Amino acid sequence: MPTIIPAILTESFEDLRRQIRRTDGLFPFLHLDVMDGKFVHKTSFHEVEKIPEIGTDLQYELHLMVNNPLAEMKKWTHIPNVFRVIIHRESPTSIEKCIAFAKQHNWEFGMALNPDTPLEVAIPYFKDLDYLLFMTVYPGRHGSPFEEKVLAKIQQFISHEGHPKFGVDGSINTETIHNFKDLNVDVLDIGSALMLAPNIEKAYLELKNSLSS
Repeated sequence: MPTIIPAILTESFEDLRRQIRRTDGLFPFLHLDVMDGKFVHKTSFHEVEKIPEIGTDLQYELHLMVNNPLAEMKKWTHIPNVFRVIIHRESPTSIEKCIAFAKQHNWEFGMALNPDTPLEVAIPYFKDLDYLLFMTVYPGRHGSPFEEKVLAKIQQFISHEGHPKFGVDGSINTETIHNFKDLNVDVLDIGSALMLAPNIEKAYLELKNSLSS
C-alpha cells in the first residue's frame, strides 16, 4: 500500500510551523512545497533559516517549484531534516548540476513531471533518479482539479523495468485515491484533503480506508 504523506503548501512561516506541528507523530516525513512566484504564481515562506526552530524530527521532502532549483537547494543545506529534493523537469535549469549537488549533500534526487510533460523526457535520467513524481494537477495551489490523463503516463512508466521509486501529487482525496490502489505507487502526497481537514488524524484514516476498500 502506498505511504500517505502530507503536502504542505503555504506562504507563511507561522502557518508552516502550525501545519508541521499538526502532523508531528502521525507521518514518517513531510512533503514541503517551495515556490518562487515565477515557476508558479505563488511564493512560499522565505524564512528557511528559522525552520530548525520548529523542533521536529520529521524528515522533509522538498518539492522545488522554482526556476532556479540549484540556488534554492543551497538555502537548505543547513537543515538536517532534508532527505530528498525534487525538481521539475520543466524548470529552465541544468538537471545534471542539480543531481550532482544533491548527491554531494547525501540527498535523494527526484524529478517531477507536470500533467502535460511526456514521460520520454525523464527516461534518460532514470539511472540517476531516486524518485519520480507525477503531478496530477497543474502545480501551485491547493484545490486544482484532478488530471485523470496522467494515469496512462503512470501505466507507461511502470512498464519500464528498473524504474525508480515514484509518487503522485495533486488533488488526491477520498474520491480519487482509488485510482492508485493497483499501481504500486510508493508515495501519495496529499494536500488539502489532509491539511484543510479539521481533524487530520481522522482524515488520514478515511483516506487509508478509501485506498483499501
